[in-house]
Parts: sequence; C-alpha cells; structure tokens
Amino acid sequence: MIIDISQWKKFRFGDLIEENNIYKSYAYSKDEMDIVEFYESNSIPFVSRTEINNSVDCYVNRDGLEHVEKGNALVIGDTTATISYQKEEFVTGDHIVIIRADWLNEYTGLFICTLLKMEKYRYSYGRAYIINSIKDTELYLPVDSNENVDWKYMKDYMKSLYYDIPKSKNEFKYDKLLDTTDWIDFEVGKLFEKVKVKKHSSTPEINGASPFISSTSLNNGVSTYVADETIPGNCITVSTNGDCFDAFYQEEPIVISSDVEVLYSDFLNKKIAMFICTILEMEKYKWSYGRKPKGDKVFKTVIKLPAKKGADQKYIIDYEKVYSDEGYIPDFKYMEDFINSISYGDIL
Repeated sequence: MIIDISQWKKFRFGDLIEENNIYKSYAYSKDEMDIVEFYESNSIPFVSRTEINNSVDCYVNRDGLEHVEKGNALVIGDTTATISYQKEEFVTGDHIVIIRADWLNEYTGLFICTLLKMEKYRYSYGRAYIINSIKDTELYLPVDSNENVDWKYMKDYMKSLYYDIPKSKNEFKYDKLLDTTDWIDFEVGKLFEKVKVKKHSSTPEINGASPFISSTSLNNGVSTYVADETIPGNCITVSTNGDCFDAFYQEEPIVISSDVEVLYSDFLNKKIAMFICTILEMEKYKWSYGRKPKGDKVFKTVIKLPAKKGADQKYIIDYEKVYSDEGYIPDFKYMEDFINSISYGDIL
C-alpha cells in the first residue's frame, strides 16, 4: 500500500510531547538479574539497545525489581538509535530513552517508530541520539483539515495492515527438548556441495524483484531487492562478514553478495533446512572480534546431527561414505518430523 505524502506537514517531534514525558530510564545490568524464559509467570522483558526482537534482549524475573516501566511507550537506545514500541511493562538496560504521550497507542506508536527509524543514518560513528536530538527531529506527518497531526489517519492506516496470524494445529510445548547425546559430527562440506555461483562485491541495481542476500542478520538475510541474474533457490545461505554465521533458508531464486556462502544439496527441503539452520547458528560464537569464516571455513565447519539407525538402534553405515568419512548418514526424516511436530511447523 503506497502512501501519498504530498500533503504531509513537517513537525518538530519535541513539540508533540510534554517535557516530562521524555526521559532516561533506570538502567539495570543484565548480569545482576535472573534471566528466565518468556513464558514463566514472573517474567518481564529486558529492553536494551539491540536491533532485533523489538529491542527485547531477554526476559528476566521481575521479583524485587523496583524500576518497572509501564507499557505503551516508545523506547530509543541513544548510543545506537535503535527504536521500538513497547506495549507491555518492561525494564531496561543502560542508555535508554523513554517517550510517552497522550496520542500514543499501539498503532500510532508503530507508525512513528517507522518514521523515527529513518533518522538512524544520522546517528553513527560516535554521534548519539540523545534527548535533545530526539526532540529536535523533524518528521513529515499526515494532517487533518485543521492542519493538526492526524493521529486517526495513522491508527486507521496501521489497522489496515493487520492480518490474521496463521493458526497451528500443533500444541505449543515448552518442554520439547532434544536428546543430542548420540548425535554425530558431520562436516558441512560433506553434506553440501560447494557450487560456483555469481557473487556481487557491491549491491546491484536495486530496482528489481529478486531478493539480494547479504551479511545482514535481519529479514532472512534479504537487504534489498535487485534486478540481476539469480541463482537457484532451495538452499541455505550463511553470512561470512558483519554479524557472521547467520544461516537462512532461501526457497526462491536469489542474488547474493560476496559476503555469503550458499549451500546446496539434493536432500534439502524447507523443513530440513530450518532444522540445520538452527544447528549451524550454534557455531556463531566462533566468529567474532574480527574473525570471519571466509574461504572454505563454512564448509570445514563440523556440526552435530542425528544419525540414521536401524531397528536394532545401531547406526546404519554407508560404505560409500557420502556424508561422512565414517559412513554415518544424517537422519533427515527425524529432522523433518521434528520440525513438523513443533508449534507452527505444520504450516511452514
């Protein structure tokens, strides 16, 4: 849905909020809190400057926490210009600015979040998005017949974007744990063929419809859409630069950057790929502080996977040694069945 902004007017953001409704929040240290699962009864979101998960770093036990922020707030990480809308109660880490307003609700909050995020490029390389800078930010906003900000338009527009979330028939269980004690080591290069494909050192022409996969950890690795020759889909992409070793399944044809390795194999489908992507990302911790999985390092990575067994529960050995030098065979059916069994796995 394209918005006609030709009649929008410019407003200073600070003029839309009361002076006492923009402030630095109390900063908790993550290390001093009890980290819990989100579904636990006393859990509360810990909001930090992270870009992902709507700025929710983790969930913590709220017992004994005195500085709990009410929901319905805009939250800005001032040193990173990360911006989110928090609907429910939360606590925060360091360098967090809270914004409240009479006009704020879930819909207007998400609308304004999107506009504020467009200012992020101004705040990098040591420039922080401090309170005064936030207040001085100028935004183009829709207006009503009296030239006042049209909050109703924003609310109605955001409501028009909502859709029904697909329903899974699978029961959501928190205790669906995997027993990995008998899983076997497999080298990625034995599981996947190293195919020579076209890679781009810079972003191709962006006026296109083909997903461009780069080293971003967001949007399934898609940084933009381009007009260029594609390579086949039904593959896994692994980033080798930036936030390294993010693994994503790509169902459709794609275009890739030189910061991405692409994994192809005859056994691959969406369900198996989702399982293996999760396992691959468990190796992410190895690639930080300047270390990058360039060259053949992705293909030399060793991961643990369930291996195929016979009725006697002994491993089935493939003497052609297709998938491992010891002849073990990954249990692809187990992987697919597991994904099918978890919540929303049936509608992937």
